Amino acid sequence: MTTTPPRSPEARPGSPDRLLAIGASAGGLDALEKFFGSVGADLDAAFVVVQHLSPDYKSMMDTLLARHTPMPVVMAEHQMPLRAGQVFLIPPGMTMAVAEGRLRLSPKPPNQLVLPIDMFLRSASEAYRERLVAIILSGTGSDGSRGAATVKANGGYVIAQNPATARFDGMPRSVIGSGVVDTVLDVEAMGAHLATQLALPVATASGAEPPAADLLVSDAEAMADLMHLLHDATGIAFREYKAATLNRRVLRRMHLTACDTVGAYVAAVRGRPDELQALKRDLLIPVTMFFRDPEAFDSLRQNAVEPIVKAAEASRPVRVWVAGCATGEEAYSIAMLFDEAFQASHRWPALKLFATDAEEQCLATAGAGFYPRGIADEVEERRLARYFDAREDGFVVRKELRQNLVFARHNVVEDPPFTQLDLVCCRNLLIYLQPEAQERVLRRFQFALRPGGYLFLGSSETLGGVARDFDVVDARASTGCGTRA
Repeated sequence: MTTTPPRSPEARPGSPDRLLAIGASAGGLDALEKFFGSVGADLDAAFVVVQHLSPDYKSMMDTLLARHTPMPVVMAEHQMPLRAGQVFLIPPGMTMAVAEGRLRLSPKPPNQLVLPIDMFLRSASEAYRERLVAIILSGTGSDGSRGAATVKANGGYVIAQNPATARFDGMPRSVIGSGVVDTVLDVEAMGAHLATQLALPVATASGAEPPAADLLVSDAEAMADLMHLLHDATGIAFREYKAATLNRRVLRRMHLTACDTVGAYVAAVRGRPDELQALKRDLLIPVTMFFRDPEAFDSLRQNAVEPIVKAAEASRPVRVWVAGCATGEEAYSIAMLFDEAFQASHRWPALKLFATDAEEQCLATAGAGFYPRGIADEVEERRLARYFDAREDGFVVRKELRQNLVFARHNVVEDPPFTQLDLVCCRNLLIYLQPEAQERVLRRFQFALRPGGYLFLGSSETLGGVARDFDVVDARASTGCGTRA
């Protein structure tokens, strides 16, 4: 009598609708085994595991993980297409990216700091945007933190392992400290959570908005109640935000709390400050980086910082305001530009840089001035050496630079502005506000600037109704010359 051998599992054909990117390092095998033991094989998603592996190490991870999941587990190859219901592992000695539904492998450069989790998450966030879930498991150091910020900025979802259950808590703690994590879970609970999360409507691969988001518009009374609760709890008038932003973020929280209507969500969050704070974090989107858009910062240096330093008076400090500073990277970037201009011109006027945000957790990170090792991809080596002290798991801004900055909580829509400023920087904040709120904020900036001062906006933002009061220095970089005398 002959028997038919059991059929090996097969990945489903076609490019996956969703991608789950999992980063792990030291202690990661135990976490990965528990993770895949909790995940069903019916999710319409591909799984990519990125680990820290020695180039001389012969990985047995595919064999080991195959014992804990019915899904096929394969070692990735260059140009391998992603498939739903399949697990792809990074090979030793390689870095990995994803583009057009295929994995791209490159040899890891020798004698160079490489953060493979950050690298993969950056490429995946561009390719999958809202359809990406990033998961950071056990590991030392901070790999994954900067990549997770990019995931969040592009509308993806970020999960961190509960540090108390991780064999090595460095990576989970680092990404949690960045303020971009949507939820913190024990590994065994992630499977059930993902089943709920992947049921959420998201933008399609073509970029179309989920039709379910439109349902929130019809529930105006409940939305008004929710905005009132948020304002009482946070002091921020989120009713000034664009409806599309509110709809997407509220819809996500509704699904995570198993609420079918806005009214049900309002009832659920009453008396739950933790959920209101979670919604606030989702709405504020605290994502930034050092020298974000290098061409714009080069324009800022040439067209604003150097002229300000050249015209500075010894009796008056140079005054700068960075509004919506998030975790401080942009504020420190501008402080570096001024310090370099001081050195180049052999002029050292006092610098007073006010960096403000509505989120206190972000301000705490900014004030500490400690950032993960991934910032080495954003900050030139010469600047890292001059303005940062290296630590085992990251970099800390030196006191000489930090002492020029004042971090403070401030609501740019409602609170009075600073005054007599040489430069105001507010990038990628106005785009989330309704036109009327944008106009009020721009009027505040106009009032805050000295005659001849400069306004630095994001590339997608415009001067609106105050355009006639500014001379545009560089429209591409949105560096506007200040109010006319």
